[in-house]
Amino acid sequence: MDNNICIITGPIGSGKSHLCKILKQYGFRILDLDSVSHQILSSDEGQIFLEVNFPNTFVNNDFNKELLAKEVFSDKTKLKFLEGFIHPKVNKYLDIWKNELNTFGFIEVSAPKGAYQGYKTIVLNSPKEQRIKRLISRGMAIDDINRRISIQEIQEWWNKLGDNIQNINDESLKKDILILLKEWNWINEEV
Repeated sequence: MDNNICIITGPIGSGKSHLCKILKQYGFRILDLDSVSHQILSSDEGQIFLEVNFPNTFVNNDFNKELLAKEVFSDKTKLKFLEGFIHPKVNKYLDIWKNELNTFGFIEVSAPKGAYQGYKTIVLNSPKEQRIKRLISRGMAIDDINRRISIQEIQEWWNKLGDNIQNINDESLKKDILILLKEWNWINEEV
């Protein structure tokens, strides 16, 4: 097990990015794999891949991320095909990040697949209604939210991945993460 790296994951809208902001305030290194995936798709190689395999995601020759999301989150086969292109490149980026890491680090992962194996893992959970409200406040359309939720694993699957933290409110989230980090000896401060 890589004892200085932890995966942060959970269903869409569970608060992964928010937790990463909190952890960054404590000086931890953070890697957001969604951002890495976006960089890959925005590269010349990524744009060619999308033009050939997902031509309906372009409007006036410009790539539209929302159209890609709509297409792949409606069809698991297309999602797997896209992941087959992105994941090997993400893994290369991840290897470089890990090799440069000289402290404790967290990796934000939306769809962990097997990525959590070999790492400490924190799974954020929130009630579905709360997650939907968060996503709507971010500007997502309800049909897009429902499509993404429907393709994700069921709650019991998430619960098996690692240490579970309920993200109900900011105060309890901070308290619970600090307790866990102290338990791991990643921080020394009192909670």
